Amino acid sequence: MSKVLEEQGYKVRQAIDGEMALIAVEAEISDLILLGMNLDRVDDYQICKQLKMQDKTTDVPIIFLRDFDELSDKIKAFEIGGTDYIIKPCQQEELLVRIETQLKVSLKLKEVKKENKNLVKKLKIIENSQPVHQQIPLESHLLYQAIAATNNSIVITDATASDYPIIYVNPGFEIMTGYSLQEVTGKNCRFLQGSDDQQPELEQIRDCLQKGESCHVTLRNYRKDGSLFWNEMSLSPIKDESGNILYYLGVQTDVTDKKKLMKPNKDIKHLYRK
Repeated sequence: MSKVLEEQGYKVRQAIDGEMALIAVEAEISDLILLGMNLDRVDDYQICKQLKMQDKTTDVPIIFLRDFDELSDKIKAFEIGGTDYIIKPCQQEELLVRIETQLKVSLKLKEVKKENKNLVKKLKIIENSQPVHQQIPLESHLLYQAIAATNNSIVITDATASDYPIIYVNPGFEIMTGYSLQEVTGKNCRFLQGSDDQQPELEQIRDCLQKGESCHVTLRNYRKDGSLFWNEMSLSPIKDESGNILYYLGVQTDVTDKKKLMKPNKDIKHLYRK
């Protein structure tokens, strides 16, 4: 069985008994475990229980390998956390399909958990930045829905990291700029100004960050397609209980149309001069 898996590109580690199996998993977490029956010192059920009780191994898929097809054994295996049950001997194709399926499910579970963890972190950041009387219970997801639905762009940067990298933008930002969250994560917001970096307002922002204060500025920014838009931005620090600045929250509004209306009209000036 190990030879078959190695030929398919899998890295296989074997354990001579249950105790060594636990030591091996502790030393290096596996992506999947094939668990045989009648192991010395520690049996397969005990191994499965111990692994499912530990945070770092609880999500590792465990496939039981048995020489007989007993319903009671299957039920017990699934009850203690087993993800599949294979009767030996089995066809090579069946073994590979079952392993591949469990690995795909495990990878998807990790992605979902990571996404949920990041989402909760982002929601807590926004929630903690609001006055106490405006705070909305995180579990209701109402706050996230409001952020996702607003036309305004919302950007969160990490104040504890070098150069204030972006860690979150809402869909409003993606629509306003044409850039996705994946494209801007880790970048400083200055990339939106492109080569137009001599704007006096940028010095205001640098001064605001240095002093740990809030500020309100209007900048010339550029979308992904290169088109200019005027961005009215409110920048506010988010602090922890000790007063340390952890993040900066930027709320941005596209005021291009307002700027166009404020542009002087030469014909009107001419009439006034007459």
